Amino acid sequence: LNKLNQSVGQWMLKMNLILSMEKNQHEKKMHTEKKKKEKEKEKSTTRHKSTTMGAHFSRNVPAGKYFELSRLNNAENECCSADEQKPISLVLNPKEVILTRNVWAALKEKHQHLVGMEIFRQIFNRRPDLKSLFGVSALDTEMALNSTRLHRHTMIFQDVIDILMVNISNVDVNIADSLIDLGAQHWVLTKRGFDPAYWLIFGDVLFDLVENVTRKLPSRKRSTNAWRKTIAFMLDCMQIGYLKGVQCYAVEQ
Repeated sequence: LNKLNQSVGQWMLKMNLILSMEKNQHEKKMHTEKKKKEKEKEKSTTRHKSTTMGAHFSRNVPAGKYFELSRLNNAENECCSADEQKPISLVLNPKEVILTRNVWAALKEKHQHLVGMEIFRQIFNRRPDLKSLFGVSALDTEMALNSTRLHRHTMIFQDVIDILMVNISNVDVNIADSLIDLGAQHWVLTKRGFDPAYWLIFGDVLFDLVENVTRKLPSRKRSTNAWRKTIAFMLDCMQIGYLKGVQCYAVEQ
């Protein structure tokens, strides 16, 4: 009986040892597979990030005279997709709202309600080569501005600013979405050589027009500061839209 008990005890000890070894091997295997999956996921994420961002933003967009496209410059380090990104807040106090609207009204009066056309006139004065984006490089500036395609584009920009001015005291999601959509539409223009850095020229031109019309106003500083925030908001929304275009293109590829 003692020998039987001893044999049973040895057998149980041996079985426990075998089970323990099998358990350790199983846990080691599970740990290895988990690490492998984590590496594959990380590699996939990095590849996707590189495809959606790095391929299109391998160089920094230089700053303009007044503004910079920081969202595009930080695109490679952005952790979330463009769909999840929110534009910077545009918060103006009641006095700034009035000043901003008054300046816009003054701009429209000065330029016969064709501020959009004046913006592009100034853009072409600085960069005549940008006419090629609209297929009017063979035309002089005035003829180009009155071409059907470009005239429509100038009016779209002006209409967007008009809508923004109406809602400037309460910038809701719809206004931001309109600007984001406008930015997304510009992604299509990359096939014709569009570079988002051109928005810096737009921002600088618009701000110069604002400074010019407020030159003799006692509230010049407050007016220009309010417009600086407004233009920065517009550019930020359009950057988000452009990034959405980039990411949609990358997914399709």
